[in-house]
Amino acid sequence: MGTLVGRLTESFLTPPTNEEESQTQAYAGDQIWFSYRCQLEMPAEHYEAMKVALKELVGLRNKLVHHFLEHFDLWSESGCQAADGFLEESYETINGHCLNLQSWAKAMDKARAFVQSQAFLDALIDGIQVDGSVNWPDSGICGCLRDAETKLAEGGWTRLEAAIRWIGRTYPEQTPKRYGCSSWRHVLHESRQFEIRKSQADNERTAVWYRSKVS
Repeated sequence: MGTLVGRLTESFLTPPTNEEESQTQAYAGDQIWFSYRCQLEMPAEHYEAMKVALKELVGLRNKLVHHFLEHFDLWSESGCQAADGFLEESYETINGHCLNLQSWAKAMDKARAFVQSQAFLDALIDGIQVDGSVNWPDSGICGCLRDAETKLAEGGWTRLEAAIRWIGRTYPEQTPKRYGCSSWRHVLHESRQFEIRKSQADNERTAVWYRSKVS
C-alpha cells in the first residue's frame, strides 16, 4: 500500500507549477501522435497535507493488519471496548479517504470520456470549441483553404470557386456549416485570416479570390 500511495502522490496528485509541461509530438508521414495523462493539481499546502494524511493512512493500515492484537487486550471487556472505539475511529478515517478516491476516480473518468469524445477531437483538430466558438487561425477549414492556395494560387490569389471544388474532393468533411457559417464567403469574412478581392470579366459572373494575410 505504501508503494501505491507513493505512486499516487508522485504521479496523479501534484502541487501547482509555474512551468508549462513540455509536450512531445512524433510525426509519421502526415499523422500526428500525442499522449496525455490526467493529474489532479491542488494548492501546495493542501498537497503537503494530503501527503501527510495518506502516510498516516498507510500507518493505520499497518496497525490494523499487523499490530492490532498487540495493542488491545481482547480477553477483557475494557480491552474490547477500546478496540471497538479504535475500529470506529479507523472506519471514519478510511471512509473519508475512500470518498476522496472515489471523487478523484470520477474526475479521471470524466476527463477520459472527454478526451475520447467527438467534442475533444473537434477542438484539437479543427479548432471548434465546446461552446461553439472557433479558434480560426488553427481551424481545420482555414487549413484547408491554405492547402488549396498551395495547389491553385494564380499570381498569389486563389479563386474561391476552384478552392471549394478541391476541398470538396480532398476534405469532404470540412464544410462551413460545421463552423457555424452559411457559406464559404462567410468563412473568409468570419475567420479574418484572408484578404478578399472580386473580379468580373465580360459576360461572366463575379469571381471571388482570396489569399492568406501576412502576419
